[in-house]
Amino acid sequence: MSTFSGKLRDMPYIFYGELRKDPRVPTKHLAKKVRVTRNTAAKYLDEFIEDRILFSPQLRLKMTKQIAEYVYLLKIKDPISFSEFLTSHSSVFYTCMLGGPFNILFMSYTPLTVSHLDGYEETILAGVRSDYKVSTVPKRDFSTGWKIIMEKINNPPEKSMVPNTLPEGKGWTPELWDLYNHLKYDVRIGFTPLVKKFKFHTTTFYKRYRDLLNLTDVFVPFYPLGEKRYTSFYLLFETNYQQFIIDSFGELPVYSTHMRIKDSLLSYVKIPFDSDGGPFLHTLSLWQHKGIIDTFELAIPWWFEAASHPGMGPPPPILPNGTIPSDRGSGKNMLTFSI
Repeated sequence: MSTFSGKLRDMPYIFYGELRKDPRVPTKHLAKKVRVTRNTAAKYLDEFIEDRILFSPQLRLKMTKQIAEYVYLLKIKDPISFSEFLTSHSSVFYTCMLGGPFNILFMSYTPLTVSHLDGYEETILAGVRSDYKVSTVPKRDFSTGWKIIMEKINNPPEKSMVPNTLPEGKGWTPELWDLYNHLKYDVRIGFTPLVKKFKFHTTTFYKRYRDLLNLTDVFVPFYPLGEKRYTSFYLLFETNYQQFIIDSFGELPVYSTHMRIKDSLLSYVKIPFDSDGGPFLHTLSLWQHKGIIDTFELAIPWWFEAASHPGMGPPPPILPNGTIPSDRGSGKNMLTFSI
């Protein structure tokens, strides 16, 4: 393999690491890290994004009592018709249709009651999410990742739940909320269009940007094979070993996200679509056999729509008891299924 071929193989990982450290890192800095010209670095970064290997850094809210996101997993008779209502609702910002025990997953900035709508069958789970838990994508193959996961299973894990106590929260203003909605799916939007939109000076932008980073988490979706070469799964776990599950999936060489909703863990994971699914299914079975998970449900996403709401003021504060009404029993945005 030539020197440049090796450099090109490593380049997505180097860019990924630098973007995680500084989402708006200058291209000239990326070029210096991989020892190419600025134009060459810009060319390959664009190609990695176009091929859906790397995604531009994205923002997700840190949950507080000032502002929170509500997640619903539903069983619906006609998910296509039902989704039309959801995508037209002003506070719904993510809707996903899936095949499995829950066939609608949506997220909202306000609590919604949907059990009275035509086609509603069951709420599998509904609640305020925790902060996202995202592991660093390691540089290894899947075979090695599965072996490491097996080694983890042989060492009895400690019980570990993802924290979901909401801090008071402060700092959100209409100006910051508007900026968040413009940067949510692409933190690297150029400064010039932002100036035209918001009419602020350079110092004002970077102050608001720093304030925004204190109120959000930054993630860089990274799919080394290209996102289209993976099969996606949403997994809903009942387990007292949530952090162990997250750390285990973090051994695989692909981006995954995890969140706690009430006492359940919702994980979004991928495996190569042309790979043997045996290790994946064996891992789930072994976790259950050893009591690491009590139960799990698996659904496969096949359609989604994500939206931001520029100009919409910050959502109202979370309800005083920190819950939601229960339905149980009655720029150039490159997006992924990941919520």
